[in-house]
Amino acid sequence: MARFVLAGKADCPNYAKAEYLADKCQKCLPDFRVRKIPILPELWQAWLEETCLSHGWTHTVSPVVRPLVRPLVRPLVRPLVSPVVWREVGPGCPGLLLGGLSDFMEHCQAYYNITVEIPSELSLKIAEENMEAILDQNQEEQERLQNIKPLNVWICSALSPVAPFLISELLQDPEVLPKSSLISLHLLHPDQDQGLNQDQILDQLKGLQMETEDLAAPRLHQVSIHTSLLEAFTDAHLVLLLDDDWKGSWTTTSWTRVLDQGLDQGLDQGLDQAWTRDLDQDLNQDLNKGLRDQDLNKGLDQDLNQDLNKGLDQDLDQDLNKGLNQDLNQDLNKGLNQDLDQDLKQDLDPDLDQDLHQDLDEDLNKGLDQSLDQDLEQDLEQDLEQDLERYRRFGRQIEISSGSEVRVLLFSRRHVNQKCSAVLQECPRVNRKNFVTVATHMENQARVKIADKLQVRPQDVRGLLVWGDVCGQFFVDVQRAQVHHSDGGVTPPAHLGLPLPHLLHLRSWCETELQEPVSHQRGALCWAHALLCLLKAWDRPGTRDGPETRDGPGTVHSAGVCCSGLLDLDLPEDLVLSVPVQFLDGSWTFVSNLNVHEKIRDTLLQTTRTRTEPGGSETEE
Repeated sequence: MARFVLAGKADCPNYAKAEYLADKCQKCLPDFRVRKIPILPELWQAWLEETCLSHGWTHTVSPVVRPLVRPLVRPLVRPLVSPVVWREVGPGCPGLLLGGLSDFMEHCQAYYNITVEIPSELSLKIAEENMEAILDQNQEEQERLQNIKPLNVWICSALSPVAPFLISELLQDPEVLPKSSLISLHLLHPDQDQGLNQDQILDQLKGLQMETEDLAAPRLHQVSIHTSLLEAFTDAHLVLLLDDDWKGSWTTTSWTRVLDQGLDQGLDQGLDQAWTRDLDQDLNQDLNKGLRDQDLNKGLDQDLNQDLNKGLDQDLDQDLNKGLNQDLNQDLNKGLNQDLDQDLKQDLDPDLDQDLHQDLDEDLNKGLDQSLDQDLEQDLEQDLEQDLERYRRFGRQIEISSGSEVRVLLFSRRHVNQKCSAVLQECPRVNRKNFVTVATHMENQARVKIADKLQVRPQDVRGLLVWGDVCGQFFVDVQRAQVHHSDGGVTPPAHLGLPLPHLLHLRSWCETELQEPVSHQRGALCWAHALLCLLKAWDRPGTRDGPETRDGPGTVHSAGVCCSGLLDLDLPEDLVLSVPVQFLDGSWTFVSNLNVHEKIRDTLLQTTRTRTEPGGSETEE
């Protein structure tokens, strides 16, 4: 079987002659096959260079003496021009180059004894038909590509550990984005995140791109990678803003840095204050004792001199005064020195040690507390402002590059509601209902806590609601919660459940221990599952009035949405809080038939005050 490849410019007469000869050989010879590759004239030179480079061919070689019968493959004596002919010999082989038109004609004459005479008018007509055919083919291909309208999904912070799990289910689960037959995936990771340089980010993004393409998902149209925010969110239909703070956790780096700074500053301040205070006290005591000793010496000398002068003669007075003064001064100095040393030892040592330790501990603790509080508050405010400014840039770019129907889904472990508010404030054209933050992970973790208490499976606990801020003040509402397959005194049918508020032994527990932070469990797979659950609900078709089933139509979900005008509370504009909502055909509505009791109101108002007060910040999840 002889397989040849014929390539050339579509409007080239020589290519038309070679095509005519190849058709005749294929018609006459049963084992002769030819594959034709017409190329547009403006693309021919670039295609030729790329093909020669990939096959290891050269455009020109030195001339050689030709044998009488030409071999199958020989060196060329002139540059490659249109057309180019080579023979395919098997998979993985670059092919055996024949040459141009004259080389192909000589080969057919020598090996197959087939020759043709083609008039110039016929070759020109064939060239025109080839050009028209390839133009029509390109136009049809462009129309086909224009009719393909994939869903443009942008994943920001694509190097997050959540991204691989999210991408896999996003492309392969038919319940996620069910209305989209094709998905064009855009992986974005700005080059200023995580302290990595652009080369490292590109290498990791290329690896993620290759792994995504290796999935061979039927719905995957294409995968592109981006590191510049200027080219981000172009024609986006869905934007997933993932958490970008995975290495700067306060439990490791920031806490260690703040603690070290606080220890150094507090220790220095405590030592300086304690030593200064104790030295001042000791110095004052020594000065006072020294002054008292000087006054005593002066008074004794004066009294003794007066008595001796009165009772003794002038000659004896001088000798007695000299001797007595010398002896008395020596004795007084010895006694005073001994008394002074004893007093100093008794007063200085115990007081110094006790006061030094007490003052040092007090000053050290005070300095540590002040330094830690100040540094922690400053670092938290700086980090929060940096995060909000980054998300404001995301919002401005979404406003510029995306349409008014773009949907934005946010997930973050810290300040997620404030980040969502920062994004939607920069997007006045986009509907406020198109911004949603994830709160499903809080429902799941509270469900696990209740299931562990009741000794049931987590999927048997349904209807939990989360109000407030999932990264700060929140309230787990159980007024709609039901427990299925529980071992109680009353066993309802499988499709029905026991209302959780009616279980008397859980009422106080639900109001106390359940409201404690339940967000200690962490994992990229759990967070990816929460994102996917919300995406499934967002696009799920159905009716709001249908029966509420687990993750089915009519299910009430907790999600962070813009709460302006939803509640009869004085809430700021563009405030994002987690409230119960129902999703239907890409939109959501607030569930208003719930009892918003005093505890829920207090939680929402407390969250609002925390957000509006200066220096108020949220706690990390």
